[in-house]
Amino acid sequence: MKMLKRKFIKKAFHNKIPTHWDIVNLSEVVFFQEGPGLRNWQFTKEGMKVINVTNLENGILNLDKTDRHISLREFQEKYKHFEVELNDIVMASSGATYCKTAIVREQDLPLMMNTSVIRFQPNDNLTLGYLKSFLGSSFFKDQIDFLITGGAQPNFGPVHLKQSYIPSPPLKEQQKIADILSQWDEAIETTQNLINKLKFRKKGLMQELLTGKKRLAGFTEGWKKMNIGDVATQFTDKNKDDESIEVLSCTKYDGLVPSLEYFGRKVYGDDLSKYKIVPRNYFAYATNHIEEGSIGYQDIWDKGLVSPMYTVFKTNDSIDDSFFFRLLKTERMIYAYQSNMSGSIARRGGLRWNVFETLIVKIPSYIEQVAIANVFDKVDEEIDTASKHLESLQQQKKGLMQQLLTGQKRVKTD
Repeated sequence: MKMLKRKFIKKAFHNKIPTHWDIVNLSEVVFFQEGPGLRNWQFTKEGMKVINVTNLENGILNLDKTDRHISLREFQEKYKHFEVELNDIVMASSGATYCKTAIVREQDLPLMMNTSVIRFQPNDNLTLGYLKSFLGSSFFKDQIDFLITGGAQPNFGPVHLKQSYIPSPPLKEQQKIADILSQWDEAIETTQNLINKLKFRKKGLMQELLTGKKRLAGFTEGWKKMNIGDVATQFTDKNKDDESIEVLSCTKYDGLVPSLEYFGRKVYGDDLSKYKIVPRNYFAYATNHIEEGSIGYQDIWDKGLVSPMYTVFKTNDSIDDSFFFRLLKTERMIYAYQSNMSGSIARRGGLRWNVFETLIVKIPSYIEQVAIANVFDKVDEEIDTASKHLESLQQQKKGLMQQLLTGQKRVKTD
């Protein structure tokens, strides 16, 4: 079976690349190593930093997302050979981010990898830039997808890499290809940095404008302290007639989204008669999973459906929903959700409406609510514009990679 796969992949490459390019097994030109299977009990607050798949972000390592370390003593005694080096390419080998790569920079070190992370180093027959481009291409990912079988989620390792092939042009051509693609990488990184700055600015504004610490010009009236139940009521209508309505799921960052789109498969049954209806301009949250701020606002469909385990509610006319939705996503409110779910009894039942409605909020006048919401609408518009530009750059690079890495588009090396 393995031989058939090798022949299949090799034949696919020969049908696309120039005749003077070599096709080599990845293990012949690349050193790769899989991380160890560290356990949660081994992690400490200080010591050697440990990366996992969540740290791989748009071609670089985002170490702000890790607080995992192991003691220096344990590292020296057991795991020193898993330490990554400058310019190593690290890749996620499982989960939703599998095949996502990043380059190890000097500011990232010292560092070691964890399970589900593989590091790569090219030998003298391959340039670093070319290898980075190839590993980040759909060409490589297609091979991995072909080689892995079974499992609830993608998962690959050295056994699959040893069956993978890489087209290998002359070194000068490799370098030129890498140089061209690096220009796109720079544009992508610049745009991603802009998005990060806009999101950071938005987070700061949320802490100031949504708490009353900073006021917009012209507003001096005090904010009123009240319970959520003073401005909102629960909605419990169900899909009794079993209508064909879009089933939604609530996510931490994107709010309510189509369940099929989010999970990539159907996770609900055929009988939807007990599912709750979420009309347009209503809120919903997963009663048992609100502690991270997973609340959604339904403003796309006339009606949507959510699991019976969700809570649905509607605000009254004193509330601007755009303002209120953002208020419910602040760190202060998330802390309130977590605090009210911390008891064993509450945890079993989640944050039900009878508790949720008692949570205290501070609300300005309706006019000020609208003004604050408008500020965030403009920030969100900037983020959306930059995100669309980023997506466009990524698609353009993807198309260029397909041409350059197969030789369909040739480069001049003179």
